[in-house]
Amino acid sequence: MSQLLQLVHKYREAVARRDTGHPADRAESADAGLIKAIEAEFSDAERREGRGVALEGLLCSDVLFDRVSVTRMNLAGCVCRGAPRVAEGEPVEIRIDDRDRALSYRFKAQAAWLADDVDGGLTLGLAFVGTPLVLRYRRRSTAAKPLAA
Repeated sequence: MSQLLQLVHKYREAVARRDTGHPADRAESADAGLIKAIEAEFSDAERREGRGVALEGLLCSDVLFDRVSVTRMNLAGCVCRGAPRVAEGEPVEIRIDDRDRALSYRFKAQAAWLADDVDGGLTLGLAFVGTPLVLRYRRRSTAAKPLAA
């Protein structure tokens, strides 16, 4: 799944650069090529409905800090199960960690839709907006270091 997260991050980053209206230069044409190349990796159905994934995420806002299950993801957004009630259009951030690579992907999003789950929970559709962020973190050492005297 880390490849999908990396692809979506690169795509959203290139789209954000393009949409900010930077002056035309080589970087812009490189971004256009990157956008087309990544879009080509997704079938029409995957672009519409997303790829099925099984990722754990953290849904954050001014008042939210809830764990969710990310079940579908495409270049435009994702679907989260076990979500709290969020108003349509409300800005949120979805954080998804790639523990194998010690990376934390953070996507700004808006709540696009909310539906009842079959298990009594809520399913939330998020539309990505803005520039994504990726943070590298350091794994904790299992060996305790002695304190300096």
